[in-house]
Amino acid sequence: MKRIIAICGAMCALASQGFAAERTENVYERMAARESEPHFKERMAESAQRLEEFAWMLGEWRTTITVFATKSTPASTTEENTTFRKFGDTLIADERLSTIMGYDPFVGRWLLAGFELPAVPLTHAYSDWNGRRMTVELPVRIGGEVFRIRQTFSRLGADEFELFNEQLLADGKFHPVDRYRYRRAAAPAH
Repeated sequence: MKRIIAICGAMCALASQGFAAERTENVYERMAARESEPHFKERMAESAQRLEEFAWMLGEWRTTITVFATKSTPASTTEENTTFRKFGDTLIADERLSTIMGYDPFVGRWLLAGFELPAVPLTHAYSDWNGRRMTVELPVRIGGEVFRIRQTFSRLGADEFELFNEQLLADGKFHPVDRYRYRRAAAPAH
């Protein structure tokens, strides 16, 4: 029970859009009371069940990061390895926590979150997944300044997916910023 509340608490902290009214019950008291509600346990279990939709994402990936050219900066490409793991029964995250995914059964949507301190303290947004793609649009604080970013997560095949980031500029259009292309790393030799 404590692990479930800790996970729910972390997810709520990431996703909070404000604070609930002051309560007379402690969070543990309230969750204990909710366990007797019809369908509460099923709803709690739904997060783990829905996470299976992303089981293909677990493991080692070779990542190609392309930063697109601008008027004043050249394009660049780098490569690195990325590992996605399952944490508990409700979250998938990379080793740097720059990408965290989980399903919020009480909202009925996927939660994407991440942070890369000190440049990007925290981002989070809800989205829908159709089995191939999800898109989020949100303000992101980078280096102390706020930018409007649209991120599209696309599954390109059994062993390939990408995160494509665009930024809203003064012309009212989204412009490509960077692309993270993930290709499944070869299975380790035994």
